[in-house]
Amino acid sequence: QLQKDAPVLDLKDINERDHHVMLQPHVLYVSTKQRGNNVLQYIRNVPCGFSKMVPDYIMSGTTCALFLSIKYHQLYPNYIHRRLGELGKDFT
Repeated sequence: QLQKDAPVLDLKDINERDHHVMLQPHVLYVSTKQRGNNVLQYIRNVPCGFSKMVPDYIMSGTTCALFLSIKYHQLYPNYIHRRLGELGKDFT
């Protein structure tokens, strides 16, 4: 569960490649695919904005993160390579 005091932004109108345009300081952008991920309950004191986007999390215009569990990686070892390919040069 997200911090109750933090505003939750819903960015439905943003294209999944427009992350550089939508960035606001001090906001963690979270892919809508990550809704329900238990890791979100440990993110505190930072407002989160949900949006359809390529990476799982965007921290800044040059920094993003992909979420990958060890179990999923063992089942699908090429998955991370596909996801990195989808990012392309967006965060270089």
